[in-house]
Amino acid sequence: GSEMCIRDRYKIQGGEIIMEKEIVDRLIFKSGMTAKDYKFEQEIPKRPNPLKLSKWLSKEIEEVEKQIDLIEEEFEVKCTCEKGCSACCRQLIALSMSECLAIKPYIENLSKDEREKLKRKVLEQCHILEENNITNKVINTTRKEEVIQDKYFKLKMPCVFLDEENSCSIYKVRPSLCWSYRNYGDKADCEKDYDVESTIKYDDWEHRVFERILTARPPRNGLYVLPFAIKEMMEW
Repeated sequence: GSEMCIRDRYKIQGGEIIMEKEIVDRLIFKSGMTAKDYKFEQEIPKRPNPLKLSKWLSKEIEEVEKQIDLIEEEFEVKCTCEKGCSACCRQLIALSMSECLAIKPYIENLSKDEREKLKRKVLEQCHILEENNITNKVINTTRKEEVIQDKYFKLKMPCVFLDEENSCSIYKVRPSLCWSYRNYGDKADCEKDYDVESTIKYDDWEHRVFERILTARPPRNGLYVLPFAIKEMMEW
């Protein structure tokens, strides 16, 4: 069965389950070539409002995920990420303001109490990040991304959009750093470190979608740490 196909393509090394390097290399190569030549179904809208941008981005992400799923099927592997495993939601998420605008309709659709709760989370996290010198300026100028990621991960701060069931409340328009990241080994490893050997980040697909959304809605001022982006956009 498919489970055996998947299992046969893993090995134990140092107590960790990892994919065979050859399979990883081939999968990444195929993904990169497919992303490079891929023709998106949707046209890029011209300066869409947040609601239109949100609907458009949702379809972009869905389309790309289907392509990644097809590549996984070709290599008979399947990622081990599943609903409720949310360790990666404690990693630093940097995004453009264009991506952030696609999230705005989700915030505006919240009840008054839910929005106040989100606002408290955002402001609290912004304060913690400022105390630890993890700011928009730092992430846009540093050459030590691993140091900043490690520092952020050790804060153990869940994403402000993680709900009580450990699910993403903005899943359809989650930032590109989130949907482009998949684990193919033991998902428990994600609890221990932000840098897990059995993970793949589909950079080629991320770059394609990122370029398209920036064409649709030109960015300003580089990248933002997620809580700071929400704070600025909502004028909190």
